[in-house]
Amino acid sequence: MSKVKNKLQEKIKDNKFFINNFGFESGIDIANDTQMLYRKNYVIKNIVFISNLIYSIVFSLLSIGHSNNWLLSVLLFPITFVLNSTLKKLINKNPEDNMRQTIAMYTMSFYMFLSTLIIYIKLKNGDAVYLQEIGYILIYYSLAICAFYQDKKMLKNIFLWVLILITILHFTVTYSLITDDMATDVSIFFKTFFTSDAFKDILLRTILLSMFMLVLYISVSMANYMQDERRKELTKRRKVQEDFTKVITEIFEVSLNKKNVTQSDIEEANILASMSKKLSS
Repeated sequence: MSKVKNKLQEKIKDNKFFINNFGFESGIDIANDTQMLYRKNYVIKNIVFISNLIYSIVFSLLSIGHSNNWLLSVLLFPITFVLNSTLKKLINKNPEDNMRQTIAMYTMSFYMFLSTLIIYIKLKNGDAVYLQEIGYILIYYSLAICAFYQDKKMLKNIFLWVLILITILHFTVTYSLITDDMATDVSIFFKTFFTSDAFKDILLRTILLSMFMLVLYISVSMANYMQDERRKELTKRRKVQEDFTKVITEIFEVSLNKKNVTQSDIEEANILASMSKKLSS
């Protein structure tokens, strides 16, 4: 039994599936921004594909006995595969094209967020009360995936759109205030809305969302700083290695070009060999 267990553990350790498909730094030069962005697009595309697949499976199971969920389940399947195919072509057509990779990054980020909005709207208008807030939680999940890019500029743009769209969502879907009687008159709206439970709930949701986005932004800023430091260290190491190789090559060229080898030359060569061994270690 222990042998079987050890063999399974060895196979799991030797399996490169996770590293190849979900490793952000697998087989790339971290000093190359375009390669890093390409790898992030590739990994996040796989995450988006699996997420959409799980959405489809979950809603298919939930649709059993609930006629209002079956259409969403059916529509998610083709959208998932078509989107994955489109993103795959966009990413892999020219991995060295930074503009193309940037477009793919924004496309996936906006799609991930918008897809969760659609799911939330569908569930909120459904009959199953216990499912209505699940879609709202998925919005946080989509923002966490966007943060994997570790791009502060992209996050700023996404967060701005998120706050705008979520605010509209609060007034139209979470609470149908635009169809409420108080929405017909401005003075009545301001008198009634700010003392209502809907205002308190919307305010709390907005504060929590803003705090979550702030934490994500701080986390990305820290990751960017560490990444920049790693790049600087890698650049310094490469420069030292190049200088070392150049100096050693010149020393050996000078030594080997001597026609008459004396005892002092041999001793000097031994010293150089010892120095090279210590420096290389």
